[in-house]
Amino acid sequence: MKIRKPQNRASASSLLVIALAVAVAFAGAGAAATAIGPTDGGDGVAQQQAPGGVTVTLQPGSSTVDAGGTTTYDIVVEGASDGVGAATYTVGVGDTSVATITDISTAGGPSFDETTVASDGSEATVSMAGMSSSPSGTVTIGTVTVEGSASGTTPVSLSVSAIGTIEGQEYSVSGTPDASITVADQQDGEDGQDGDDGDDGQDGDDGDDGDDGQDGDDGQDGDDGDDGDDGDDGQDGDDGQDGDDGDDGQDGDDGDDGDDGDDGQDGDDGDDGDDGDNGDDGQDGDDEDEHDHEEGDGKDGDDAYYQIDLVKGEPIAEFGDADSEKFYSDQKRLIKYIHGSSDDAITRHGQPSTLCEETKDCVEVEDYDVEDGEATMTFEVKKDCELKLSLVSYEKEGPGWSRERADQQELEDSVTDTYDHGTYTVTVDVPE
Repeated sequence: MKIRKPQNRASASSLLVIALAVAVAFAGAGAAATAIGPTDGGDGVAQQQAPGGVTVTLQPGSSTVDAGGTTTYDIVVEGASDGVGAATYTVGVGDTSVATITDISTAGGPSFDETTVASDGSEATVSMAGMSSSPSGTVTIGTVTVEGSASGTTPVSLSVSAIGTIEGQEYSVSGTPDASITVADQQDGEDGQDGDDGDDGQDGDDGDDGDDGQDGDDGQDGDDGDDGDDGDDGQDGDDGQDGDDGDDGQDGDDGDDGDDGDDGQDGDDGDDGDDGDNGDDGQDGDDEDEHDHEEGDGKDGDDAYYQIDLVKGEPIAEFGDADSEKFYSDQKRLIKYIHGSSDDAITRHGQPSTLCEETKDCVEVEDYDVEDGEATMTFEVKKDCELKLSLVSYEKEGPGWSRERADQQELEDSVTDTYDHGTYTVTVDVPE
């Protein structure tokens, strides 16, 4: 964790004084007179009308990282009609057992800035002034880096002590909404939902009892009678009762034997009750999509999944076995990673804590986006730095990532170049 030695914080009023002094230095006495002239209609220059209110936010409003990974939030001023020339603000995390602040930096090129990070990572404070030029409307005035410590969610808060225009007039602050950070468990994905138990099968109806057999007709007198035909056998049913045999025909004088009565029809078999449908198996929870830990199953449906890495040096065309060191993180050169799919452009992003300090001090990612089959990343190379960087995209088999399956990823596209001091935007293709 980078910790800066705390210094005396500038008060809101002293910041505005500093801003006025810078206005004099950059814009001349006329600008300062405009900012501080009397308002009573005297001989001095009339004071400008006070600016309206602004809202200061942390963007993005929420972020998810793995334990040990980092993410960044921009401090953004909205409604700055006259630009931003000075500001004092504090960013804090609610629960330092879940996440801590590791760094904070200013934006806009102030002539004076003072940044402090608490030794326990609970908060960071910025005092800045002297931005001689600033866009109006929406202005980014800083970036804070937060590192995940253990699984859980905690708010990331923002409080503004003072903020003013380039000329030194103070804005009123109408709102500073909190953001949040979620640190995912590296071991387990979300538990699947249990399937509903199947309905019990309905019992079959009992078979009807067979009808009793009809008595045979008495035999007619005559020559020896033919034996009566046997009755048809009844259909078997559940517990159906056999019909009673018909009485034998009475013999006449040498008469024909009476026909045997039909045997009783056996009741139909009762239909066996249908077995209850088995409950649907619970769906496995979606594994969290994060770099450098096992998660997720294979490819779902027709979606394409990808990983985008900004790294120092040349790309790795094929990752190594799980126990090898053929991974960017192991080589301490992974600057920024993004995961996503054709259905959800960015599902996870972060800046690993494994990056070597030299590279971390030289490169700062300012913006990133994935749209229409392309990933774009904007980064700044600091003064007195020169290094080779690569933006690389890979196709993955599914939404998860693990060392055991990393060697199955395929390199989709890459751009490699040597960069010195300046801001650059680089684009690569991603699977669709």
